[in-house]
Amino acid sequence: MVRVLSEDDEASEKISAEFASVAHDFKKLAQASRDPIAVAAMLDRLTEERKSTNLILKEISRKLEEMDSRIRGLEKNFSKVSKASQKSQSAMPEAPQAPQPPLLPDIDESILGFVRKRGKATAEEVRARFHYRGPNAASARLNGLFKLGLLEKRQVGRKVFFIAK
Repeated sequence: MVRVLSEDDEASEKISAEFASVAHDFKKLAQASRDPIAVAAMLDRLTEERKSTNLILKEISRKLEEMDSRIRGLEKNFSKVSKASQKSQSAMPEAPQAPQPPLLPDIDESILGFVRKRGKATAEEVRARFHYRGPNAASARLNGLFKLGLLEKRQVGRKVFFIAK
């Protein structure tokens, strides 16, 4: 508690010293204001300060206008780029293009041609035509073409027929 009081006392003394200094300056000013030459000197000093301040404000204003001009130029460029981008996007056809047929290995192309020529084929027929040892490899190739959507698949009894689309 004593510590707080001593800090308050120091602050009061400091404020009192500053107040006394300001009060002394005001007394000098009041005495000087009675002298017309001192008043003229103060008014002259005030006028010079005002001119200096006005020059600074004009320079700030000029720089702000320059920045504003640059910002407007950037906004115009941005809007031009944005419009050009929108035009190029709108120029693109919206309708989806027909999907390109997938690129196939030569053997799959040959099998697909065989099925199209015959209209339909079984794994056994593909095995015999392309000299596979068993029907599993031929069946795997046909099922791969079916999954790509290039063939239809129908089962009749125990046989599975692959039909060209």
